[in-house]
Amino acid sequence: MTFESIINEGFLYVDKTERMYEMIGDRKFVFLARPRRFGKSLLVNTLHAYFEGKKELFKGLKTYELEKNWTKYPVMKFDMSSYKDMSPKDIAALAQINSKNYSIPYKYDGREIVKTGVNISDKKHVRTITEWKVEK
Repeated sequence: MTFESIINEGFLYVDKTERMYEMIGDRKFVFLARPRRFGKSLLVNTLHAYFEGKKELFKGLKTYELEKNWTKYPVMKFDMSSYKDMSPKDIAALAQINSKNYSIPYKYDGREIVKTGVNISDKKHVRTITEWKVEK
């Protein structure tokens, strides 16, 4: 069940969006270490809706009062669950980027977005964002 379906279908939602809002504004890095079945996916899904600027979903929740700008950001979702039996070399994050069309440069809010990577490494190569450039 997604955040959007919980809100739209009238299910009970325990509002912890104030903590989410603080986490977004106050921290540079966040590591979510919680037990299985403890709401990590719902939190990530709620963040997804927030960064897509879906203000109407947050009506009545604390974040609706706190957020003033409701800026829309491009959101990329990577699902690594289907790769549990593969080696890191075979996971091919770029395949997901390409299959979801994240690799196609596009205009968003006046800025061009292009494919890049974050600390992708294997035994032979280590690359960072600045070193990983993709030709158009």
